Amino acid sequence: MEKSIKTYVGKGFPSILAISALIISILFSCQAKETAITLPEGLLTKEEFIDVMEDLFLIEGLRSMHTSAEHKQLNPTEAYYNSLWEERNLAKQKLLDSFEYYSQDRVYMEKVYAEIAKRLKIEEDKIKSSSTEPRAVD
Repeated sequence: MEKSIKTYVGKGFPSILAISALIISILFSCQAKETAITLPEGLLTKEEFIDVMEDLFLIEGLRSMHTSAEHKQLNPTEAYYNSLWEERNLAKQKLLDSFEYYSQDRVYMEKVYAEIAKRLKIEEDKIKSSSTEPRAVD
């Protein structure tokens, strides 16, 4: 049984409208507001954090490709991580502290993962396009 909007217009409609307006205003007032927050000392900047997280995704992706126990023993995952720390001149604890700090903001972390996915897709497309280009014959 469908009711038209006319059914609700009458005595109860203004109170429904007022309650709806109240709920909407509460939701908007509770929304996270971006404010200029000073980054605590010793943490990665947002851009550095995204860059390092992208590298970690690549390392974990490489590691997950080696699913057999034999390959896992041969896979130098620790060497990849050590190379990352060295290449970026980064202490593991600094990453952990930064991750703990940034992960308190769920919305920001969703943006981080979306940015990483976008970057990885761009790299994947580059690889696919370079592998399908005709090669020059010498």
